[in-house]
Amino acid sequence: MNERRSPPNRELLVDGTAIDAAVNRAAREAVLAHARAGNPVATCRNGKVEWVQPEEILAEFDPPSAKQK
Repeated sequence: MNERRSPPNRELLVDGTAIDAAVNRAAREAVLAHARAGNPVATCRNGKVEWVQPEEILAEFDPPSAKQK
């Protein structure tokens, strides 16, 4: 059987790149899901908390092919 093996946990923790990428993907998907549901998202801009409207989030994060539909 040809199984794909993950690197040992120690390697993942030392390098951190795979963990960072996974966290970034998860955060992006969470923000997009929130925006697609029509909800604004709180963020910090210039030291102040601001609400970002779903339209602005989707325009920034959705892939171009999704915008053209």
